[in-house]
Amino acid sequence: MLFDATHLDGRPLVRLPYVRRRETLLDLALDGPARSTPSAIVGHGRQALRTTLEHGLEGLVRKRLDSVYEPGARSRARIGIRPMRSEGVLVGGRLPAGAG
Repeated sequence: MLFDATHLDGRPLVRLPYVRRRETLLDLALDGPARSTPSAIVGHGRQALRTTLEHGLEGLVRKRLDSVYEPGARSRARIGIRPMRSEGVLVGGRLPAGAG
């Protein structure tokens, strides 16, 4: 899965805003049998999260469109969102007669 372009033809793209890096990635048309560039959803975060939950997907990544790429840093412009699921369960057991 291809999500971003940080270098091209030996030159870094990390200082470009995400929206420009994304355009560069799409212009490369790299989709093929072993790779794809998933669609970016702009401006519909709640709907995207709901779809993620409905289809049991791993999660979302939220990026500011004007953000630069910060190698080795946890940028506040990029946030991973993983849906949390919980189940109520009851665990029971039994000891053999005379044990315990």
